[in-house]
Amino acid sequence: MNTAMQEPRRSPRILKQKSCFGLDFKEGNGSETANEDGERAIVHLDAVGQITIKFSLPATIGTFELSKKDISVRSSLPSFSLENKSKSTTGDIIDLAKEHNEVLESTEEVKTKAIAHQRSTAELRAKLQVAETALKESAAAFSEEIAHFKEDVTARDNEIARLRGDADKSSGERDKIAKLVQRNLELESMMEKQSAKLTKLEDWRFQMRRMLSGGDDES
Repeated sequence: MNTAMQEPRRSPRILKQKSCFGLDFKEGNGSETANEDGERAIVHLDAVGQITIKFSLPATIGTFELSKKDISVRSSLPSFSLENKSKSTTGDIIDLAKEHNEVLESTEEVKTKAIAHQRSTAELRAKLQVAETALKESAAAFSEEIAHFKEDVTARDNEIARLRGDADKSSGERDKIAKLVQRNLELESMMEKQSAKLTKLEDWRFQMRRMLSGGDDES
């Protein structure tokens, strides 16, 4: 069964099934009935035995329409048979109304979930903005700290270079001192040698004087 439903106005009302419409019509004609609640049904029987029923609700609810139900009937159908068909059609309309109410409820649930999702998304965006701001501040502080570290490293490199220069100078001075010490040792060795030679010369002069003085005494 193919059904088409016009969008009704939102209402919490649920339809109640009617006993029958009590319609009596001839082939090719339409009949209309209504009840005390303002509900109205227009039923049309065409030449091939198909029934088209339009069930109109009060303006506060809306209109449901069932198009061309395939029901095999004759124009001479007893009234009770049409009443049974009307009951079946009314039940279908009630099912559609209930289904519509369920759709409305599910729509409200979807809207509620959508609102909750929007709120959670907004909260998440706010948290992301806070995290992004904190990250930017941390990055700026880290960059500044890195700049200080670079300055400190440069100063230490300069100090190391200066100390190396001083060490090189000290090493040069140590080399000079070592050379001077070595030179002093060599001079001391030479002095000792010269002193030994001088001692020998003194001894030789003394002996020569003795020899000369002895010769004078004999003469």
